[in-house]
Amino acid sequence: MARRGAVLRGVSKHRPYNIPDLAFALGKSRATVGRWIKAGLPTSTVRKPHLVHGEDVIAFHAARKATKQKCRLPECYCFTCRQPREPAGGMMDFHVGPGSTGNLQALCCICLGTMHKRLSLTRLEELRALVE
Repeated sequence: MARRGAVLRGVSKHRPYNIPDLAFALGKSRATVGRWIKAGLPTSTVRKPHLVHGEDVIAFHAARKATKQKCRLPECYCFTCRQPREPAGGMMDFHVGPGSTGNLQALCCICLGTMHKRLSLTRLEELRALVE
């Protein structure tokens, strides 16, 4: 099974890497490292082979890492828009799950994609006052 994110444990921040060595250390292909360079990963291009400093790799991935976005009570996270969004028409469906939780389903007000949210039964009455 392929890894999706880069594992930075294999990169030392004090060492320069050429492109094949960096790809091997991260378990990625050379083409992926080339795309990162086009996307803004700094390299030293004074002479060949082009070198990438480990500290720059770590900073590049920290800047690309998505920040967590917390949804307010009447919002669900839309995976299409990649944003917390209000439900279209202020309507949600609630499906009781095991224990004291359930699943909310709603349509995104922007792209009309399906959104889901896990919710405790204790917060259901509070939510009911905000949406239909």
